[in-house]
This record gives sequence, C-alpha cells and structure tokens, in this order.
Amino acid sequence: MASWWKPWTWGQGASHADNFIRNHSEGWVQGARRHGLPVTIDTALQLAAVLCAVRVIAEGVAQQPLKVMREELREGRTFLRPATDDPAYRLLHRRPNAWMTSFEWRELMTVHAALTGNAYSIISRVDGRLDELIPVHPDSMQVKLENGEISYRATVNGRIIELDKRDVFHLRGPSMDGVLGLPIVRLARDVLGLASALEHSHIELQAKGGRPSGVLSTDQTLGPDAKSDLREEWNKKFGPTGEGGIAVFDRGWTFTPLLMSAVDQQFIENRRFQIEEIGRIWRVLPLMMMQSDKTASYASSEQFFQAHDIHTLHPWVQRWEQTIDRDLLSDETTYANFVMQGLLRAAAVDRSEYYARALGAPGSRGWMTANEVRALEELDPHPDGDELNLGQQASAGNAVDGGGPNAALPFDPENDDDKAFNLRQPRGPDGRWLSVVARLLGLAQGGGLTNAIHVAFSPVRRPSAIRKMTGVDVKGFRHAAGNQAMRHVLAKHGNPATERARGQIAVTAADFARLPEIVRHGRLVAAKQRPFGPRRIHLVATLQGVEHNYVGEIRSGKRRIDMVSMWKK
Repeated sequence: MASWWKPWTWGQGASHADNFIRNHSEGWVQGARRHGLPVTIDTALQLAAVLCAVRVIAEGVAQQPLKVMREELREGRTFLRPATDDPAYRLLHRRPNAWMTSFEWRELMTVHAALTGNAYSIISRVDGRLDELIPVHPDSMQVKLENGEISYRATVNGRIIELDKRDVFHLRGPSMDGVLGLPIVRLARDVLGLASALEHSHIELQAKGGRPSGVLSTDQTLGPDAKSDLREEWNKKFGPTGEGGIAVFDRGWTFTPLLMSAVDQQFIENRRFQIEEIGRIWRVLPLMMMQSDKTASYASSEQFFQAHDIHTLHPWVQRWEQTIDRDLLSDETTYANFVMQGLLRAAAVDRSEYYARALGAPGSRGWMTANEVRALEELDPHPDGDELNLGQQASAGNAVDGGGPNAALPFDPENDDDKAFNLRQPRGPDGRWLSVVARLLGLAQGGGLTNAIHVAFSPVRRPSAIRKMTGVDVKGFRHAAGNQAMRHVLAKHGNPATERARGQIAVTAADFARLPEIVRHGRLVAAKQRPFGPRRIHLVATLQGVEHNYVGEIRSGKRRIDMVSMWKK
C-alpha cells in the first residue's frame, strides 16, 4: 500500500515546490496597516533585522541534532538509549519526506511558527506507521475547535482535505487560546511599519543623491518660462544626477531645504533602536543580529551563548520536543531530545579540562564514562570505556579518620561501599566506623583489626578487558587485600637496600593506603601465570611520578581479586 500524501499527487501536475512559491508570493497573510506602509510577511522579511532574527531562531533550532530516546528499565535501573527502531527516529533525525532533510524541515517549520505563530505538517502513515511529514503553509490551513476536539482543513492547489488532530503535526508559538499561536507580524505591525518607513525614507533621500529638496526663492518677479528654465538648470547642476558644487546667488536669492538631512533625522540612532525593537519581538539579543551592544557585558563568550540559549532558543526547543511527544510518539517510554551541547562547544583546551573533571581526577568522583566523552567527540567507543570512576576521595562525612553514625557529619548513602561510614566495616578503638584506607593501614601495621583478614577496597573495573585476558568473568567482583599478603609484600619488597639493588623503590605500610587509587587508574598488562592455581592480573599505575605494580589473584568462589604482590619503580 503506497502513501497517497505524495507531493506530486497534489493538483494538476503542479509540484509541491511550485505550490510553496505561489503561496509565498501571495503574501501568506493579508497585509496589516494602521499607520504608514502596509505590513505583510513579505514586507517584514525585506527588513534585514527581521530576516536575521528569524534565521537566528530557525537555524539555531535546526542545527541541533534531534533524536528520539527510549527509557529502558534493567535490573532496577533506568538506561537511556536512542530509539532507532521507532519510525519517528528516521523522520526526525534524517529525512522527514522524500525531498527535505531534517535540517531543512525543522528550519522551515520554525520560520513559519516564528512569523505566523503556527507551523503545520501533514502526518502520512502507511499501514498505521509513520511514513512522511509534509509541510503545509500556514495560510493553507484552517483550525477548528469543537466539543473539545481539534480538526483541520488543508487547502492545497484548490483541493480541500479534512484532517483530524492525529493527521497533523502542529507547532504553535506563544498563544492566547491554546489553539492557534499569536500572529507575531500582525501584532508588531507598528514597529515593523516604522522600520520599513525609515528604510523608504533613506532610500528616497539617497535617490536624490543625498541632497534634500527645497525652495529657491527671490524677491524678483519671474514668468512661467523663466521659472521652468531656472528649475531645469538648477536640477542639472544640483539635482540627483548633477555634479554639485557651490551655488553663488545674486542679491535677493535664497534656498530653503524641505527635507531634513540624515544627520538631522538621527537616522543611525533610529535604525539602531529599530533593530533592538525587532530583537525584542523575537527575543533575540542584538549581538546575534550583528548589532554591537555596548551596554551588555558578559564575562566570557560561553556566558553570552548561554544567555542566547536560555532566553532565545530553549523555549523553542521545548515547544518542539513537547509537540513531537504529543503528535508523533505513542510509546510512553520514548521522548524527543535536542542535543544542545553542540551549541556550547568550547575550545579544545576548555573541553579537555571539563572532560578531565567529568571523568574523575585522581581522588575525586566522575560523572561520565570514557565512552560518553568519546561519543561527544564523535569517536568510536572503547571496549573498556563503560566503567564509571566512582572515586575514592571522600567528601564531608567520609574523612579518613571516620565519619558516619558517631560523627557530626552527614550520612551520604551513594556508593556506600567506598565510604568511611559503611556500616559493614568494623569500628576502631574509639568506636567510630573505620574507612577503607584506615582498615588497609590497620592491616598493614597489624593493629586494631584482628578480626579483619581481608579488606574489599574497590569494585573491579574493566571486567571485559580482564575477561579477554584471563578468560574469567569478574563482573561484580571487588579488589581485596589481606594482612598475610601485606606482610609478604613488606618482607619481599620493603627493604630499601634490596630494592635499590633491583632498581626499585621500597614499599612501606603507607603505600597500601593507595591501593584503591592504583586499581582505579592502573593499566592492565599481561601477568605471569602459574601452571596451577587461580588466574592473575597485573595493573601498573604511575602516581606522582612513581610506577606502582599490583598483582592480584582471581577468587571466583568469593567473587573478589586478592592482592598477592606489589612493588614500586
């Protein structure tokens, strides 16, 4: 079954593009006049400020990637994924119809809505599935609200098509009744008419060569022929096409100009003000309309574009997203999303600093994974790039010397396995919950933790890479350290003289406090495997210029990786 909403089926052989041009030439809406020149969409767009303001909004909306996202619930957590299987995804993200790109369609629809308050597209379906979005000019659509139901009537090439709300994508601008958007050009006809009158006034002045009209008078009596000859000679010399120069009068002659000069009219000041007035209509900052604004001050270009984003683009983006949700998406788990980060794309140095914080600098928590950062930079995902850096440096309430129930600091439940007040950790001699670092130091120094043989100090990261190297699935495992392994490391690698002879640095008890940092930032290298026994992993991390090597054995039955050796270079 083919879709009958094909543009080439409209009218008697006329193309859809011809229909657009003809409607545009007719003016879209009836001209509005109260004072001075009539104002229509066509005459308004002839004003550079109007054309620029509308383009700023339309191109700003169209240039942002538009995706349909889906919320997926897995293991009690919500994940967001592009809904590429939804037919709306293809229409909105790539091609809404046979002849337009997503950018062109969104730009056109936003131009319609910004100028007339309304933008329409007919929704074409094939076997109940979205197939195309066909834009229709606002002056070709009628809207009726009756008994709480909205219906539409489209007139295309003289053909009337009755439609219900399911068949029309209707983007509204600001509205007074919720049915139709406000006709912006009509409401602003005085402002636009004045701007147009100023344009025509300056054009007329320049048509006269910038020379004002006037009256040449004398106290002498001149006949009709003399007046005509004098006027002709004066225009040849001082008219629009004359060479100009200095006029020398005999006694009794005077020249009185009838038009004010551009300076007298404060033409530049008026034009500046009209540009600002037009910007107010569409809420576009003067600087975005190529008008320097000496009164506004922004600490950085980022703050300026953020202001433009918040006050100009974001309201339109919200209208778009919610209209898509209402008219095109039926699944409650899907929603439209404009990716606006691209508009605020910073310089390479600024992005690097931001990504470093987002990934989690040493000792702090991150809020993005490496693959999320790579996606923003349009790079392919890395096999080990989906692990979130949960950090180890505690915030207030998670200090090394305690926190939690017996401290005056607040309880923070997030990632409690890595917090100082984890209730599964034992108390110290003072009755306070011991942190992971304190427990590691306690094990290494052999005091205060006689009942704790092992300390699980960090979740295992990059399980896919470990599985690829060892053949063991360690997803959900944790790194752990025991007092026997610590004593073994100190005995083997704790003698300064011996380690110096090996070209290494002696390990001290304080080094075990850095185990969480080592496994978090360490790179995975091939480990020496024993013929029999558990598989091992080898991590190498450079901290403050010192290479730390960590070897752990995989204990599948206990779902952990136990430290068996550690040395420094």
